[in-house]
Amino acid sequence: MSENELRIYSVSDDAEDKDYYHVLGYDTLIPNENFAKLFNSKGELEVGGYIVKVTPHGTYKFKKEKEARFNVLYASNSSLKGYLIEDDYYQVEPDIYYYDTYKKYSSNVNYYEYVPDNKNTVALRSYGSEPNFSSFTTFEADRHTVVGEWIQSIIGAKKDHTLYYEHTDNRRMRGSFYSYNYGVYVESGVEGWTDKKNWIGWSKTPSDELRVGWRDVVLVTKPDASFKDLLKSTSNVLPLPPQYMDIPGMNRINVKTLVIPGYKAKEWEREYSQAAKIAFNALKNYCTSQEDKNEIDQAQALLVVTEPSLYLYIKNADVKKYGEERYVHVFSGQLKLQIVYNPNSLITSILKSLKETYELSCPTLDVGEAYICAKFSNEWQGMKIVKK
Repeated sequence: MSENELRIYSVSDDAEDKDYYHVLGYDTLIPNENFAKLFNSKGELEVGGYIVKVTPHGTYKFKKEKEARFNVLYASNSSLKGYLIEDDYYQVEPDIYYYDTYKKYSSNVNYYEYVPDNKNTVALRSYGSEPNFSSFTTFEADRHTVVGEWIQSIIGAKKDHTLYYEHTDNRRMRGSFYSYNYGVYVESGVEGWTDKKNWIGWSKTPSDELRVGWRDVVLVTKPDASFKDLLKSTSNVLPLPPQYMDIPGMNRINVKTLVIPGYKAKEWEREYSQAAKIAFNALKNYCTSQEDKNEIDQAQALLVVTEPSLYLYIKNADVKKYGEERYVHVFSGQLKLQIVYNPNSLITSILKSLKETYELSCPTLDVGEAYICAKFSNEWQGMKIVKK
C-alpha cells in the first residue's frame, strides 16, 4: 500500500504487514492466501459475469450490470441480507445475492472469548520447552473450562479468539477454527497467528515457536438425489479400494472408503461425534477382510458413504513452525477424487458418483477440535477451539 493509504488507515510506518491483505483484514476474512490472491483490494472477484464481493458481514454476488445498484444498497446498509432462498443463501434483489459466510456453525453452539480480569494473576499459564496442553483456554459452549470474564463471540468475520501473554502487554495470540461459504467456494480449516502491539493497532509478528493441531475432525457432504438412488442398488457394506483425494493444505492424501447403506443417520451422528479416532477402529468391524482393515489403518482419512450424508474423518495431526507469524491449514476446498474407471463395475459407478459429488459440492466442518499455541521467550499461550 502507498504511504498515503497507510496514513488513511492509521497504520504506523514500522508495521511489518503493509499490504491490503493484512491492513484491511482480508487475512481473517479469507484465510487461504491462494484463494485471496484472486481478489482485488476491494475484496472483489469476477466469475462468469458476476462480481463476488467479500465483506466482514458476508459475501455478496451480483451481475456486473447491477454493480451501481449494489453500491447504492451497500452504502446505505452494509449488513443487508434480503430474504432466505436456502441455507445461508439470500436474495437481496433480482441478480443480487448474499451468502452468510461467517454464520455460527449451528443454532445450539455458542463460542466464548476469554479476557482475563487481571493478566498478572491468571493461573492458566505454561512455561518451558513444551506447552502444557491441560492449561489451555477452551472456547466452547460449556463454560466450566475457563474462569474469569466471558464475552460471547460467535465465530465469524474478525471475531477470532484472542489470548494475551503475561510477561508483556504487547504480544497476543489469536486463532480460528472455521468453515466459510463464499458462494463460489467453500473452505474449512484452522489458523493461528501472533501479534505485536504498535503505537496504533496491532500487526502480525513471528513467535519463537507456533504450533497448530487438530483432533477428531469430521467433514460432511450432502450428495444429490442421483447418488442416493445409486446407494439403493446395494444392500451390503461395500469397502472400496483406497483412492487419492486432493485437499488444499494437505496435498494428496490416501482415503479409504466404506459404503454403508441403510445406516440410520441419528445413530450415526451419535457414533461419529464421539471421536474420529474411535471411528477408525469401530468401522473396522464392518470389514470382513484383513486387507480392508489394514487399509483403514494406513489411510490418512476415512470416507463413509451412507444416507443422507458422506462423512470424511481426518486423522489427527500436529504442525510445528519456528520463527513464523501465521499458519493456516485447510481441511477442504472443493475436493476432487482421482479415479481410474472400469465401466462394468458397481464399485466404479459409486466412485464415479463420488467424484461428481465432490466436484459439485464441498464438505463442511461438522465436529472436531483444533488447538493453537505459541511461545515467546519461555512463555507459552494456548487455546483449544471445539466444534460440537
